Amino acid sequence: MSWRLNLQDASFRGIPFKVSSSDLGTGRRNVVHQYPNRNTPFIEDLGQDTDEFTITGYVIQNIENSFNYFLERDALIEACRQAGSGTLVHPFLGNQQVSLVGKARIRETFDNGGIATFSMTFVRTESSSFILSDIDYIEAVDQSAETAVNQCCDNFVDNFRIPNLGYSRETIITDATSAIAMTKKAILATKGGLSSTISSALGLLSSNLVNINTIISSPNDTATMLKSNIDSFLYLIGEEIPVTGGIIGNWSGEYRGDTVSLPGDELPSVLGKSSTNALVEMNRFGESTTVSDPSTYGGRLDPISITSENSARQSLNRLYMVNLTRNLALIMACRIAIRMEYDSYDEVIEVMNNIVDAIDDHLTKLGDEAATDTYRNYNILDDNNDMFSSMEQLRSDFIKAMKEVGVSLAVIIEYECPPDGITTLEIAYDRYMDLDRAEEIFQRNKTMVQHPGFLPGGKKIEILSE
Repeated sequence: MSWRLNLQDASFRGIPFKVSSSDLGTGRRNVVHQYPNRNTPFIEDLGQDTDEFTITGYVIQNIENSFNYFLERDALIEACRQAGSGTLVHPFLGNQQVSLVGKARIRETFDNGGIATFSMTFVRTESSSFILSDIDYIEAVDQSAETAVNQCCDNFVDNFRIPNLGYSRETIITDATSAIAMTKKAILATKGGLSSTISSALGLLSSNLVNINTIISSPNDTATMLKSNIDSFLYLIGEEIPVTGGIIGNWSGEYRGDTVSLPGDELPSVLGKSSTNALVEMNRFGESTTVSDPSTYGGRLDPISITSENSARQSLNRLYMVNLTRNLALIMACRIAIRMEYDSYDEVIEVMNNIVDAIDDHLTKLGDEAATDTYRNYNILDDNNDMFSSMEQLRSDFIKAMKEVGVSLAVIIEYECPPDGITTLEIAYDRYMDLDRAEEIFQRNKTMVQHPGFLPGGKKIEILSE
């Protein structure tokens, strides 16, 4: 009888009911493709399927409702009519965020009076605040990203100190100069950008470098300069990203809430991918000059030996500058990635994983720093909680949005060329009934295919599933 002790009282949207049986459907979205003269099918795995709950429940007259179940029945009917998702307390599985699929069926009979039986099918969903439409996933990431920008900059301004000591100020200038130089190399490493937009991006960085002595006169101006370094990528992609406003803290509101236009077209894949790769590499800014595998973009800094309160403050200033630069670079990578043009589901997942892995590494770094006593030993507070939580939320929203981007795209599959060879035109016609896709096949495999008119017999190439 121990299993009964673990059961929970069932309810939907807070309306209680009894359960007589429940079924759970779970698994993966596999599509079976069968081809002529091929005995084994190709199974296309489109990812995990949605969990589905089918519940047979009831409300019944009893002493608790004065032998009148109509109010409980009507309340449960109204709960089923409400829009959006709601909380289902499942007797075996506990709290689940679900949406009702189709109609709930309510059965009442004269033979079994005093009871209304409900048959309800639910699917597990995310919160109703994240229901995605054609462009909502971009807006969701933008909102989460802008909140992260504001909280990270607030955190920087709250904790960064402009020192009176000359050598400490010189360290800040050196570190800021290194951040600008690394961003410049990241810009130059991208591919597919126009020379005019690259010049605009480099011009912004040059302006920051020329005015660096004036810029670091306050924590506020320093945060704005670090943000503008990363914003140089907006020039590079030729579009501006909307600013949604956000939390107003010590970071001045004059730098927030600008009205800019949403990009009309998707960002070309080559430019988008090289930009996000460059921004992910910016996550290495601030590595020690003693690192064994340095970034080709630079950004390495000489270690600071902490021997006094002044050197501890000097080190902590650097830590906040490094973390803000890395945060802003990863935030920008998310906003660019969500706007890219993708050919396949695989490409979406590749870009997503590259960015998410970098965010995970950075969150680990923030967690390790929060656990150290280095600065507390000098009565200096190292507080990165807001920075951590905002980046963690962005990570979650970014993953959801990227999966939404990829859900309708084709999957890359392997195609084995016949032993006597085949042309890209033949494959394009046989697979897609579209000769124009021959060039797509050639470009996808040009590292191993020398000519579209002759593909290597017996070799496997990559093509799209549809």
